[in-house]
Amino acid sequence: MLEKYTQLFSRLRTDRGRDRYPAFTNHRAPHKPFLLLSVMELPQFVWSVCYILFV
Repeated sequence: MLEKYTQLFSRLRTDRGRDRYPAFTNHRAPHKPFLLLSVMELPQFVWSVCYILFV
């Protein structure tokens, strides 16, 4: 399953610009994959907080 998401994330359209993004990001905007990973983690985080508060 992780391989599937790795492949899908690698195909995301990202902003390119040699003057805006450093070489270690391949001169592309790295924020879109990070945003998607954060959104995928959100339900687990909310569940954990609710569990701590109400149990």
